Amino acid sequence: RHCIVTGKGLSTSVAGDLSYFYVDIRDIFGNTSQLRSQSFQVNLVGPKRDGKRVLEDVQRTHLAASGVWECEYKATVTGAYQLHLTLGGKDMPGSPFYITAVPDLLSIPHCTCTGKGLQGTL
Repeated sequence: RHCIVTGKGLSTSVAGDLSYFYVDIRDIFGNTSQLRSQSFQVNLVGPKRDGKRVLEDVQRTHLAASGVWECEYKATVTGAYQLHLTLGGKDMPGSPFYITAVPDLLSIPHCTCTGKGLQGTL
């Protein structure tokens, strides 16, 4: 089978935003394959949080007109991720993909200030 995997979501992501990539699975003659979602597996493994690896959910939607699978995920933690794509238990071309999730825009309500210099006066 010939697999083509494309999309910005294969290399970078903004934590909290949806990221996309596309999987086009074809037979040896270049015909669009009508494989069901169980035929290929997607596993997105992120950095550690609270001592455990973050596993993100990846949604897959079959775009029937083109035969391409649209895949979307939302990284919840900044850092390095590995995206594993397999077909019939074998890695698809380029898998695993190495993704970097970067922080979103700063949010003042989520910022904290700490330290002795913040208490009392000089």
